[in-house]
Amino acid sequence: MAVVAVIPLPEQPPATADWLDKVVHLCEYLLFVWCWLSAVSPSKRTGRVAAWVLLGAVGYGLALEGVQLWLPYRSAEWPDLIANTLGAGLGVWFGMKTVN
Repeated sequence: MAVVAVIPLPEQPPATADWLDKVVHLCEYLLFVWCWLSAVSPSKRTGRVAAWVLLGAVGYGLALEGVQLWLPYRSAEWPDLIANTLGAGLGVWFGMKTVN
């Protein structure tokens, strides 16, 4: 969670390709949720657990976008939140398919 928080908060130069920023958001949340689900025992990795992990990741992404509203050198964007949510959804899908 700390890595996911640290990446978007420091001042960063403007992105040269806006779509690339969305790919980074998607991949970041995919990996975040996949790691989160991989930490859960396969016998306890149920649909309910996956739903709570997805909800937690989306809520975390929403909170980080909210923090960026208060930072003068950052901006909160709906497309970032959408990319986070898509990445989290893919992370749940991959995490539920992972066999330990």
